[in-house]
Amino acid sequence: KKILNETNKDRSSQACEWTTIDDLDEWAISLLRSKKAEISRDTSYLISETKTLLNQLSLLTEQWVPNNTCILFLGKQEIAERRLPAISRFGWLYVDEKNGIEDRLTAEQQRSPLIVTISLIIEKIQKYNLPLEDISLFRPDPQLQYDEKAVEELIANSLAHRDWTIAIHNEVRQTPRSLTITNSWTFDNDLEKVLKYSHPNPTPYRNQTMADFLSKMNLMENERRWLQKVYKLQLSKWVSVTKNEIDNKNGWLVQFTLHGKIENMDFAKIVLQRNNIELSQLILLDKIASGNSIVWKDIDIQDAESLRRQWFVELFGKSPTRKVRLSYNLLNDIGQPERYILDKGIDRSRKQQLILQFIEKKLSITT
Repeated sequence: KKILNETNKDRSSQACEWTTIDDLDEWAISLLRSKKAEISRDTSYLISETKTLLNQLSLLTEQWVPNNTCILFLGKQEIAERRLPAISRFGWLYVDEKNGIEDRLTAEQQRSPLIVTISLIIEKIQKYNLPLEDISLFRPDPQLQYDEKAVEELIANSLAHRDWTIAIHNEVRQTPRSLTITNSWTFDNDLEKVLKYSHPNPTPYRNQTMADFLSKMNLMENERRWLQKVYKLQLSKWVSVTKNEIDNKNGWLVQFTLHGKIENMDFAKIVLQRNNIELSQLILLDKIASGNSIVWKDIDIQDAESLRRQWFVELFGKSPTRKVRLSYNLLNDIGQPERYILDKGIDRSRKQQLILQFIEKKLSITT
């Protein structure tokens, strides 16, 4: 109750009252040692004193008491459940309705120390991480739906940002088409600006001590880099990432979804034939191809003008509903020049003008 009633503190740094190092799970500590030794390429972590190791990883208070991060990631199950109920759980669910397949972490696995649960979730995700359909049309090397590092980054950030005042545990839901990570949080920044450059006011980590620990374990980077990394990894395979915020009755929830199926083959062809496109441009073109194209509302005017100068898009209409559409040059490159006429729309008053424009552009029109 004390944790859930406080709203403006880094709870991950606070001492977990009435706990000691003896309340930590030996298997979890062993896993921590092996992971730290692996990423640091330093075997001394395998034999160092436990108290020294925990202190190096921001897991003890100045009084050498385990903090909440320590208990969540390494605490014995009964201790974590008693001291940090709901917050200590992390769920995973796989649903394939078409083939009648359902898989999930057991209740015991969900309540394990988080360092164990996260490893289990990554293994489960990889079990159902299939080769992308139709990817062989574009590149010979096999591409799985989700990059393991991208998944790690999203899981780690869901923990570093989660709101402990909302008693809802984090969860990963996976299907043959997508993977969604849900946690209690609000994303205050403009996502596109964070992706393009260092945002002047980055969202502070709600749980900074936990973020420090996750960073030391090589599970996450700073906000701008992890978002850019996730988007770049997914968009390089022509599948997108989306963010959704839900006003749940218990508080705000944020969902980041990695899409595991190429929904827009046009976009895939654009990436194939224009391999010098920057990440920020890919995101904008994906948005425009999906129909979100109103200048100022969906697309910044400077971004739209930048794409126009490179012959990727055209601007049409007047404010406040001025829009952006894929250019004839781009659609012709991907073998769909006829879509240009559909995107423009043909009404009676403009039909003759459009036909003349198409004749000038030497389009072949079939009837």
